[in-house]
Amino acid sequence: MALRTDLLPELTPTQTVIVESVVKDPLANPRGAVLRGSDARTRQPTSAKDIGEFVGIVQKALKDKLEDEGLVIGKDLIFTEEYPPKDIESETITYRLLSRDPASMSGGRHLNQERQEWKPHLREISDDPNHPGYRLTTIGQKFENQIVFTCWAKSNKTANTRAIWLEDTLKAYTWFIKYEGVDEFYFLRREPDFLLDMGQANFLQGRPLVYYVRTERLTHLSEPTVRRIILQYSVGVTDTQGG
Repeated sequence: MALRTDLLPELTPTQTVIVESVVKDPLANPRGAVLRGSDARTRQPTSAKDIGEFVGIVQKALKDKLEDEGLVIGKDLIFTEEYPPKDIESETITYRLLSRDPASMSGGRHLNQERQEWKPHLREISDDPNHPGYRLTTIGQKFENQIVFTCWAKSNKTANTRAIWLEDTLKAYTWFIKYEGVDEFYFLRREPDFLLDMGQANFLQGRPLVYYVRTERLTHLSEPTVRRIILQYSVGVTDTQGG
């Protein structure tokens, strides 16, 4: 016996489109993310700075102070890394990193190693303002640094005077250093004076000052907001007969 199709209602396929966002965890699987600059951080007046950028901020402060005194950095006072040049003619301030450790996450003033930030942590997630359709994930890790600034001069009196000048200057510009994105900064101690033999009966007096600097290293990951489109097909029943 043949099947009577005239008794069946007309079958009409319908479809439903569902669009859902798929958000990845950039810390667990950062592949495909694009590194952007470290120019975003909403919880500070300016972006957070690491130790290399800190040195540049100190140089700005010294330059500003010297200009107030009618002097020129690089001419009347040299600011450089490690040791002063052998043909030194001007007073010199050098800097070197004494220690660098993951920052303490516990209470206390500094260098509390009971609990440290051993790896980067998520700081914030926001829309990437420069790339529509992308999100910007910021991860960061704080570090505790000890940096030594040494004042060099050919006489004890000049070296001592410059050391006090530097201590007073950095204290006066602490607000500026922190405003520029350094998390914490303050004087720790002055180490023993010493004499540096530059050769050919040329000696320099050194006055080392040690400072505590807490910095933060930020990484920004920019990645597209992935969308997954799901097509759901269903069979709807359309009654072709008049009711």
